[in-house]
Amino acid sequence: MRRRDIVQLLGAATWLSLMPSQALAADRVRRIGWVEAHRERGPPSTNNWTAVAEQLRPLGWIRGDNVRADIHVPTSLAQLPAIAKAAVGGNPDVIVTTGTPATLAVRAETRTLPVLFLEVSDPIGNRILNNLSRPEGNVTGFTTFELSLTGKWLQLLRELDPQIQRVAILCNPETAPNRASPYVREFEATAAMLSVEPILAFAQDVSGIEPVVVGLAAKPGGALLVLPDEFTLTYRHTIINLTAHHRIPAIYGTRFAVTTGGLISYGPTIEGLHRNLASYIDRILRGAQPSDLPVQAPTTYSLSVNLRTAKALGLAVPPTILAAADEVIE
Repeated sequence: MRRRDIVQLLGAATWLSLMPSQALAADRVRRIGWVEAHRERGPPSTNNWTAVAEQLRPLGWIRGDNVRADIHVPTSLAQLPAIAKAAVGGNPDVIVTTGTPATLAVRAETRTLPVLFLEVSDPIGNRILNNLSRPEGNVTGFTTFELSLTGKWLQLLRELDPQIQRVAILCNPETAPNRASPYVREFEATAAMLSVEPILAFAQDVSGIEPVVVGLAAKPGGALLVLPDEFTLTYRHTIINLTAHHRIPAIYGTRFAVTTGGLISYGPTIEGLHRNLASYIDRILRGAQPSDLPVQAPTTYSLSVNLRTAKALGLAVPPTILAAADEVIE
């Protein structure tokens, strides 16, 4: 065989053995529309796109090379319709949305572009889709919280402080999933079982938080259940400072609160979330439809306790909670 033929054969073999990242590099740049939850005081954690981009790299999608994201971050709920319209108008290959309001806004603008959601707790109740295992239409994604968690939060509060007699559930009805109704039902049922008075505490802006905490502190036995939504995440420092000042035990759905002074949290971990989202993005960019991809629910949960905060509140954390905790801040 002539040397030129050998070189040509080797070149062909190299081309056939290209990894997806190399094979896709010559293709057009794929575009992701990325609509974050509204953040009035900045995000509670690092931008999700940065983490997802790292998980896309092994799948063949190189940030700035053959894939890029157009990031939209509203600073108020009122901006969401215009931002959703702009994101859809850019005609990206897929749109990623964070939170229920953002997902609803994008869904109102398109029934054809593929949409992947994050941090949506009740997609069926909010009429985002009708079936989790077999989504119909153009939307699928990743739920964040199981409705049964509300009962678990209330039980943990009572175990932490058996003297608790009244518990307020705090959320913003404009940002909580389905106006928090599924959580409220579970909350009220568990409260009745524990002989705890349930209090619904809706706050539509930051000024509505302090009256809730002050009301709980007006007599002994008050506690706060902070429903995880975009509003309470944004103002978690305000909530933490107020509950500390008025000596009110509070439980949260994310560890962000506990690492910054909150008492206790229990909720799903984000372990694997960015990798799974990257996998769904990859499949859609390669031709899959959202209807081919079932909605995924959380699989791992973690319990975090801040002993410094417990001591400041005069609470002795039971050994059962300490033994079950995945993270203890001393």
